[in-house]
Amino acid sequence: MALHRLLGMEIGVPDPATLDDFYQEIGLTGSGGQWGPDDQPGQIQLVEAPYRQLRRMRVACEGEADIDRAARNLDELGIKYETGDGQLRCTDPINAWQVVLEPTEVSDVSTQPVRVVNRPGDRPRTGARAEIILEEKPRPPRRLGHIVTGTPDPVGTLPIYEALGFRVSDTVLGMVFFLRCSPDHHNFLITWPRRPRSTCANTARTSTSRAPGAIRLAATSSGISKIPAARSSNSSPTWTASRTTKPGKSAPIGIR
Repeated sequence: MALHRLLGMEIGVPDPATLDDFYQEIGLTGSGGQWGPDDQPGQIQLVEAPYRQLRRMRVACEGEADIDRAARNLDELGIKYETGDGQLRCTDPINAWQVVLEPTEVSDVSTQPVRVVNRPGDRPRTGARAEIILEEKPRPPRRLGHIVTGTPDPVGTLPIYEALGFRVSDTVLGMVFFLRCSPDHHNFLITWPRRPRSTCANTARTSTSRAPGAIRLAATSSGISKIPAARSSNSSPTWTASRTTKPGKSAPIGIR
């Protein structure tokens, strides 16, 4: 596929310092509103805003041809954009956040050492504690996996992201759309906002706010060990978990 992964995001929150503490606690590297895994620093950028919201999303594409194709598609929809420095930059006309496409080498997270794990019918570890218990420092999240955000017009928003190169993986009742820009099942989910329409709609729809609210983001980790530690603190964000069952698929594991 022409698009191949999420590069990063900028989110607005009322109290960036609270999220700084939380991201440090779960093992991301950074400070002062710039956070990410060791090999992908700055994937998550925080700025102050009246409420939680997506401000910018950066998406990797394979080359200039992908930018040209996205530009032609946006022209057909009558959506404004600008190009320069090898990027395409488009402000979503419904939701007011910015999307940036930029050619980037195709890659994935770095390979991690495989733990010795006992499974049914296969017990390579005997007479020893599990490695996850003995590790001095639990393994941190490894990449930004997906973004979930609310929009006052999911149906109208969908064609914008199809024009940019996202593909639809699933829909729910024609109002919730799971979109992907990588081999994962989804990297971007658009749905109705949880905030009241009067405070969530675009300014063109007589709203008092700048953009719809970001609801959730997901990060990929090589283990569950860090999540209970984060949940045991006084951090205000909620950190939930799912298990990757195979590339592009995951299943909840019951932590809330």
